[in-house]
Amino acid sequence: MNKVVTGEKFRPKARTWNSFIDAAVYVRQRQSNLTAKTPRQDTKSGVVLVRNSTGEDLAQFAVVALGALIITPADNEPEFREKLPVFEAELVSDENLDEVFVILQKPLKENEVGVALLSGVTPVKINIESEDHKFAEVTADGLKTSSNGTLRVLWKEPKEGENKWAVVHLGASGAGDTYDGYFKAVNSSDENSQKVKITSGYALINDTLFSVIDNSLTDDDDNTFAAELEITGTAYIYLQATYNTDTETINEPTIEQSANFPLPEENMFKGLIAVVKWDGENAKILNPTQQHYGVMYGIILGAC
Repeated sequence: MNKVVTGEKFRPKARTWNSFIDAAVYVRQRQSNLTAKTPRQDTKSGVVLVRNSTGEDLAQFAVVALGALIITPADNEPEFREKLPVFEAELVSDENLDEVFVILQKPLKENEVGVALLSGVTPVKINIESEDHKFAEVTADGLKTSSNGTLRVLWKEPKEGENKWAVVHLGASGAGDTYDGYFKAVNSSDENSQKVKITSGYALINDTLFSVIDNSLTDDDDNTFAAELEITGTAYIYLQATYNTDTETINEPTIEQSANFPLPEENMFKGLIAVVKWDGENAKILNPTQQHYGVMYGIILGAC
């Protein structure tokens, strides 16, 4: 076959044109084979594969923690690129509560590989601590409802009790554990208590970092909460700090509450932490309302 000169009329024979097509297809296939023998499996469905290495058979909708990745690029890069990732499944315990957990979608016998849900909606058995809870969290004893947690509870069986059916959303936007502010409001663990705790945190006030523990300035990070307040109605809980104009220093910050929204005053910083309401009819504190990032920083008027 001869090359065509620029400007020359070109009308290829059918056999010649088909040879071009066959060659193009062959090159494309060769290029594809350089990266993968088969197309990459879909990993956008919110599922992963797990191998049951727990030493026992697992039931459908069992909650397990993700362990080590079985096939890494160092083991077999082509297979790592082509296949869905497969992780070791571990029983949830106190030692791995910080690991990523998944919910099996089918029963899984020991040493077999099966599908687990990493993100999405699924049935599951949970312990219902309160009918008012809208979230659930993983514990060594299984899932239990809570006012904050890593799962959004879309539906659950009525009444409190153990091992009840629920429909939950893993990876739901706005789940309680997404709060990452410097101060967090949590209900007291005492039943029928009118108290709410504010966990320890920090606030940047006029470029100075302050920590509040037990309503006093401290550098002790080991304390678990900054204040415990009794709620009798609607309470606006806020961080307060005053500026001493004589010494040009900021006095020790405190955590306060008021029945109305805290308004700023000259030489005084007031940063809203949470809004908490006491439900007198049902004798309980409703879930605190907080902004996503809570109190992070502030400027005291007149303190420059």
